[in-house]
Amino acid sequence: MAYLHSLTILFLACILIVCTANRALIDSIFRDSQDSNFCISIFENYPRSEKADLHGLALIATSNTIIQIQDTVSQIPAMLSQTKDPLGKNRLMVCQSDYNKSHGKFQSTFSSTSRNAYWDAINNVRNGTNAVIDCHHHPLINRHLTGTQNS
Repeated sequence: MAYLHSLTILFLACILIVCTANRALIDSIFRDSQDSNFCISIFENYPRSEKADLHGLALIATSNTIIQIQDTVSQIPAMLSQTKDPLGKNRLMVCQSDYNKSHGKFQSTFSSTSRNAYWDAINNVRNGTNAVIDCHHHPLINRHLTGTQNS
């Protein structure tokens, strides 16, 4: 989730600054994120990061986010087949729906970024991130985990 927040910061930087990325720029963008090492490692592992401008970094970050979401979605069917508890199945189906929504929003983010439509991209990042947050904060999930009723 910290990565998604950092991605939003990256999009804002894309709007405000046009320059070539380097390690110092990448470090400065993610320095205050909850897991800066994770965020920085994504760009370190992508060979063209240091030659990319911020537009390119936004595309790299979005592509990586889509891959992470796909990885999560691909694991849900196996978890569903192993879960016998109806409430657990319901929770997983809610999260599957939320992650599928997030996947679509981040695909739209990639498309918007490719067209330099950064405001659309920012809205899609926000909506895609909120879909994942919805999975983790769904009242059914919270009620099951805490044993309390949410109103």
